[in-house]
Amino acid sequence: MERICLVVADIPCIRSLDDRPGVYVGAAGTNENWTGVVVWRSRDGLNWSTLATLGRVATVGKAATVLADVTDPFIWDEGHTIQVKLIGVGGALASASESDIAAGANLAVLGSEVVQFRTVTDDGDDYYTLSGLARGRFGTDDQTGTHVLAEDFMLLDMTRVRFVECPIEDLNATVHYRAASVGEAFANSTPRSRTVTFRNLKPLSPQHIAGTRDGSNNLTITWVRRTRVAGEWTDGVDVPVAEMAESYELDLYDGPVFLRTLTATTQTATYMAAQQTADGITPGDPVDVIVYQISDVVGRGVGSEVVTL
Repeated sequence: MERICLVVADIPCIRSLDDRPGVYVGAAGTNENWTGVVVWRSRDGLNWSTLATLGRVATVGKAATVLADVTDPFIWDEGHTIQVKLIGVGGALASASESDIAAGANLAVLGSEVVQFRTVTDDGDDYYTLSGLARGRFGTDDQTGTHVLAEDFMLLDMTRVRFVECPIEDLNATVHYRAASVGEAFANSTPRSRTVTFRNLKPLSPQHIAGTRDGSNNLTITWVRRTRVAGEWTDGVDVPVAEMAESYELDLYDGPVFLRTLTATTQTATYMAAQQTADGITPGDPVDVIVYQISDVVGRGVGSEVVTL
């Protein structure tokens, strides 16, 4: 019986055309005579429907080591490496130049983080060590500290990986998946489960959060939004909102104590001195803030936290 390695990646939009409920799916088999796989989904583990038929083999595998967290995910990670073991007949990995990386080469999902890698060392027996890492790609900078041993790895070659649209009812539900080679019995496949968040629909975390106070200790909070689709910078034009409307929520804390939620429709909000007093703190005392952009489909996006404004 052929062994199948199936990867279902619930990650941000890799392409603007994937702006709809769905996941990225890729698979590889151990049989040199690759025939493709059928992927099924189920909400209850009993009633199954076909999710996709994959005719092209993807480059997939498992993490053989644990990738460490980084302090700053927006610069090259030259201090850490990750070893992966490829499974199946999906090909090998190769090094790429920094200009190739900038053009999108060696883009992969590792667990829940999207990464790129510049240098590949072939360790033999389908093991590869990846270094010169670009971390937190496509807004997954919040996932750099989530890695575990044997998590999924998949090269995001969109000629071999498919984006598959899913029912919106799968949002935040546990969905079961299984895959078997074309022509092989359904019962021979091994089910796996995951909670689907439709990360591709979640707004990215705002950045550059700052706060200023006036003479009355009213705190004005500002930030810079990002976009999950069509984010290429062209001729200085601002990136699109990518949501039905621009909307934000800010959760304010005094240490571990929740104070209140502010809402905004622009990239600024004010925590009035009178509100600070009503919340039991002295106007001017530092507060912690988490800023979220809001999606009309999936609600809050990924939050960005700043301690003590």
